[in-house]
Amino acid sequence: MIDSMTRRPIVVETDGGTVPYLAVVVDQLDEVIALFDSNAIPYYVDEEALSMDDGPAVATVNLGRQADPVLVQRLLDDLP
Repeated sequence: MIDSMTRRPIVVETDGGTVPYLAVVVDQLDEVIALFDSNAIPYYVDEEALSMDDGPAVATVNLGRQADPVLVQRLLDDLP
């Protein structure tokens, strides 16, 4: 899946010590949620979406501890 703001692929971040997460432009959030729901991927979305420098709002989607970040990345990569 290509980020509509950066025009780069959306990447699952796996910073040590935190649950895997991804940053998603709010306009694409419904598509990501539908993908995760249809594949039984556990996740939760932070309550607040942030906008920087008058850019589009970006939400953080945290994957559940049971989620496989490699699988999630593969699913995202398969989306246009």
